[in-house]
Amino acid sequence: MFGRLRSGSARRDPWWDLDGAGVKRDRVRRQWVGTAAFAISIVACGLTAAAWIRATEPLLRQLGIG
Repeated sequence: MFGRLRSGSARRDPWWDLDGAGVKRDRVRRQWVGTAAFAISIVACGLTAAAWIRATEPLLRQLGIG
């Protein structure tokens, strides 16, 4: 079935637009960069939440909530 898709001079994988040297390295790099960006965003959200909690703590204690 896939033989018809790969006929002629185009002997490349029809499911990938990028073929050639360094493609695997680029995909691995993108995966690492994406993972690092996700981890940085998690840490940033945690630090932001901690700063808000710390900033509102005196007000919450005055109201008797915290």
